[in-house]
Amino acid sequence: MLFPTVMAWKAYAVVIVAALLPAAVIAAAGVPLFGTVERQARERELRSVCRLLDLELAGRFGSMRAILEAAGAVELPAEEQARALHAVLQPVVDRVCAAYPGVEVGYYSRALGVEVAAGRGLDVRPFFRVRPPEDFRVYQTGRPEISYEKANGKMSGAHTTATQAYPLYDGAELTGHVWASVEARQLVPNTVAATMSVFGAAAASAAALLVAAWWLMNALGGWEREAATRRTTAANQLAAEVVHELRNPISVARGLAQLVMSEDDDLRRRMWLGNLVRQLDHMNTIASDYLRYARPTEPSLRSMPLGEILGELECVIRSGLDATCVDFEVSQSSDSLEVMCDPDQLNQVLINLVRNAVEAAAGEPCSQVRVRARPNGRYVLIDVCDSGPGIPDADLPRLFEPFFTTKPKGTGLGLAISKRLIERQGGAISARNSPGGVTFTVSLPAGRGGAH
Repeated sequence: MLFPTVMAWKAYAVVIVAALLPAAVIAAAGVPLFGTVERQARERELRSVCRLLDLELAGRFGSMRAILEAAGAVELPAEEQARALHAVLQPVVDRVCAAYPGVEVGYYSRALGVEVAAGRGLDVRPFFRVRPPEDFRVYQTGRPEISYEKANGKMSGAHTTATQAYPLYDGAELTGHVWASVEARQLVPNTVAATMSVFGAAAASAAALLVAAWWLMNALGGWEREAATRRTTAANQLAAEVVHELRNPISVARGLAQLVMSEDDDLRRRMWLGNLVRQLDHMNTIASDYLRYARPTEPSLRSMPLGEILGELECVIRSGLDATCVDFEVSQSSDSLEVMCDPDQLNQVLINLVRNAVEAAAGEPCSQVRVRARPNGRYVLIDVCDSGPGIPDADLPRLFEPFFTTKPKGTGLGLAISKRLIERQGGAISARNSPGGVTFTVSLPAGRGGAH
């Protein structure tokens, strides 16, 4: 069975080499580059934060000496000068920290030898951290400097902090610096994880290709279906990784927009920035929906009385129907119906279907939405019917495809997510045009009580 022909073992050897050799080349050439690119991206971000702090000081106050002169603290003791600088600069630090989650920033005065303003971590260290200027290389070079510090001297898994120091000049005099730091402990583990994932993917590909070779020798059609499934899975996984990484810059851009909007008094620019924030939120919603589609959680199946699920659905939906004038009704053919499902995931699917139905029926004369549950052999069927305008017959076959939508502002992922969740629970979902509207039908295995 394993070797249907004399040449089969040679074919398997070729498959293994073909799968592992490119992975070894990719790991040798590409994985180190992965760590370098990620490190460079972090350094660019930290420099941007330092530049923002520099511009805040220069643009709003001029310099640290100007702050002391304005506060009448030039001749006061060093501690009072530090407090005067702290009172002015700490709000700037707080705003920047809010705009850049996970980044710690601060101002350092060379003349006083202390950090006069710093974000985060103040509960575990002195109010003003005293450090002589000689501790900082920036005062030797006069240029921005980046440094990496590892906790306890450990290499693998250590808490590594990347710190960017940026010099502050008052004319030609170097008066201090700003700094921004971020915990970068994931740089080494991410590089190692990338290496392991490449070889893991190669090993998985080798095993899959061995199976594919066996099926190719026995049934070419089965091999083709297997290959198509692998390609789809790989594409979804790659797209999910890209979408996941996009959420971080979206969050940073949103924080910056809110920071600028909080400082801008021009009504028109605030309106533009508000629209920008809304668009970024919409982008984040699309990203979150796609991740739910590409990485669905494993269902926790158990037998549940269907009446409990429908009762919760009715409570959720009725709370939002006041402004729609839609007649909503929930019914089941028997109070003893039980269904084998993940109740949270089933509830999520039903809420999505009912809300779609309410949107379709709203505005129609005598608008109605009906949810009906009934037994069907070893399965339980849940129908969601609306009195909307219907769906064009040409669109019905594509209704559950990702990113296909008939709504002007829809993402096209709601029904695709619902289909995947139901199928992972051993059920099916379908849609059809019915007299007076559209009917979506969810089919799931009956629970312990059976479909009486």
